[in-house]
Amino acid sequence: MFISAHFEDDSSNPAAFWELKNLKEGDKVFVLDASGETFTYVVKESLYVDAYASESLDVLEDEEGKYELTLATCSGIWLPAYGTYSDRLVVKAELL
Repeated sequence: MFISAHFEDDSSNPAAFWELKNLKEGDKVFVLDASGETFTYVVKESLYVDAYASESLDVLEDEEGKYELTLATCSGIWLPAYGTYSDRLVVKAELL
């Protein structure tokens, strides 16, 4: 499962993934689905990738046979010419 969200809004106020940068290996992430069932994931790694490097997409691949959660948000420096940030923060977690 892949979820991407903003860490701040257009006025630099905290948004959905504002606290994503604080997750560390071993932390738990809870996902509530539309039917009300909660799934618990444990963080395996957090990494920063270049938003414009083609190999950056490799971090989105799941390990075969595992139920994984990948969370992503912008990070790095603001690039006004592109209207986005230079990097992406990616957090990978595995279903308990």
